[in-house]
Amino acid sequence: MDRLSLADRIAQLQLTGVDHDWVSGATSVFAGGNRTGSLTGLAQWYQLAGGTYDKFLSVMSQLPEGGMISILERMLRESGATIRLNSLVTAIRERGGLTQVEVRGGRVYKAPVVVLATPVNMWSTLTFEPGPPKVYTDAAREGLGVPHATKLWLRVKGTSEAVSAQAPEGAPILLLIRQKQLPDGRIFVAFTGPALDVFDPQAVRAAVGGLLPEARVAEYRAKEWHKDP
Repeated sequence: MDRLSLADRIAQLQLTGVDHDWVSGATSVFAGGNRTGSLTGLAQWYQLAGGTYDKFLSVMSQLPEGGMISILERMLRESGATIRLNSLVTAIRERGGLTQVEVRGGRVYKAPVVVLATPVNMWSTLTFEPGPPKVYTDAAREGLGVPHATKLWLRVKGTSEAVSAQAPEGAPILLLIRQKQLPDGRIFVAFTGPALDVFDPQAVRAAVGGLLPEARVAEYRAKEWHKDP
């Protein structure tokens, strides 16, 4: 599977019409596009969830009480670790049997072992000495995961229906999911591909209208995770 993109696997299935649009639309949400998405990555998610699509969707729908922030806070309390916020790492170097982590401004932290939990797409922003294997630098250059996907939070008026919508690959909005009903509208989250300029309010309103014709976008926020330092 390592050699196959999501697009490669979908082509093997020889789907047509609605079947093709449904499958390609569902998988493109996770990658911003099937040509850039890895079959290996999605297969790993499936196996971790139990190996079937139903179990995968079931796990995806489970939310921790208090949100993900509650899990993070408990992990930090249990670890007793010292946290340094707003400390952008610029370089990781091996020196004299120790690993040195340099942050913006020049401060250096030293330790026998360093655990790097940085997304692949950020590796190209770091200086490594010695450098990582070529396969790592290639992955950082090409981009993994969702190098083209963006998330939207929308407050929509004109509809109170708790609907969700999925569009074919290449659509401005790939997936629209209902959230909380408010007195002044309903909150939706949406995932987009490169076809939508999320910083063009008119384009965002048109894209939402394509899925919810009666809806009016009162306000929205956009996050391009792949560009977040």
